Amino acid sequence: MSWFNRKKLKYEIITNEVPMSTVMRWYLYDTALTENVNELADRIGLTPISQEGDAKEQEDSDERLLNVEPLYVFLESMADLSSQVLVNLHIKELEEHGEDAEDLMENLENMSNVYKAIALSTLMGTFSSALSLGLIDHATVNMSTYYLGDENE
Repeated sequence: MSWFNRKKLKYEIITNEVPMSTVMRWYLYDTALTENVNELADRIGLTPISQEGDAKEQEDSDERLLNVEPLYVFLESMADLSSQVLVNLHIKELEEHGEDAEDLMENLENMSNVYKAIALSTLMGTFSSALSLGLIDHATVNMSTYYLGDENE
């Protein structure tokens, strides 16, 4: 594209303002970290909502999560990668400080699962909100991830 044609491009700035308390509540519903969202909402400083409000929030969350579904395989892969990195950093830190990592090695799978759950819930909550707010648009890219084997193979 020539410089002349670039000057003719029109940009539209879209402003979408949503209170942070709304985004926090979306996160609670979209991550499904607890069955009693109202209780957790109260613990983090949000006002509890009625049963009708809870039902509507759950309905809206289901819709937001449907929007994230095309990205799920990628987000899960990134959460798995994050888990592997964090577990290995944790083990390395223990070893560098002369601590016995043997107990940790016995719980490696559990620790990996916890780190993955944390990463995946964070990614799902972030992406569902970002898509809903129009901060990102996943319809512009069609991607798939494939397991090609270990690098050493």
